[in-house]
Amino acid sequence: MNNEKQKTQLENQKKLIHETDWDALIVLDACRYDYFEQVYNKYISGELQKVESAGSYTLEWLENSFELGDFSDVVYVSSNPFVNSMGEGKFDTTGIFHDVIDVWDEGWDDELLAVKPETVGKYARKTRAKYPAKRMIVHYVQPHPPYLSIGPLQEGFKKGKKTRGRSDKFSFRKKIRQFVSDTFGRDFTIKLTEFLGTREYSENELIVDEYGEEKLMELYIDNLTKVLSSCSRLLDRLPDENIVISSDHGELLGENGKYGHLKHFEDPILWNVPWLVVEDWI
Repeated sequence: MNNEKQKTQLENQKKLIHETDWDALIVLDACRYDYFEQVYNKYISGELQKVESAGSYTLEWLENSFELGDFSDVVYVSSNPFVNSMGEGKFDTTGIFHDVIDVWDEGWDDELLAVKPETVGKYARKTRAKYPAKRMIVHYVQPHPPYLSIGPLQEGFKKGKKTRGRSDKFSFRKKIRQFVSDTFGRDFTIKLTEFLGTREYSENELIVDEYGEEKLMELYIDNLTKVLSSCSRLLDRLPDENIVISSDHGELLGENGKYGHLKHFEDPILWNVPWLVVEDWI
């Protein structure tokens, strides 16, 4: 597959977020369009289209989608630490949203090292009751790893107040690695760290190493179906609203030897995401 972004006539997701009439926008983190298209109608029906995201990873998507818009009527229910009410991390939500609900902190699962979909649904229902006149963005972790049926194979997002964000986010070694990547490129950095024996592997790569590529796809689909099932239950509590289900970016599952979602990486798998205008659910 060519790593250059497909030159298609896809509608712009950012424009849809800013200009269409939605009361609740549900974000499934790292949700690929192709897998979503295969399974969504077992849980939810509606008008589905493939749209172009504003980023290939969460932070880029947040900055490009929301920084210059007026979302003062929106409450963001967040299970992703990149979106928080504390002004921490690289995306500052101050003055952008009416409120941010820190589900990633309050609803953290210490064994999973993430937030379960049912926990996100619970906080979304509480938020709707507290802010009945506000619009709402509900950001689920899944289908992003860790995978619910096996748990994490390594440390992921940290809950602790001193270590919010990636576990080694502020380590000296990671800063050096990021500098090398920014200067010489990601492929060079991977080869160098492999040569030095210091490469840190992604959750998806560890899954493939331990279970194989077919198991990785099974786990990804399992995460996707479980979060869609949770969304369906949430929709029972939001029956009279205009609801859209979308994603921040896609996920590479071994295409051309790549895994996860890479910064500024021009692959259509990462940039093509679903935009489902919900009509009914099971």
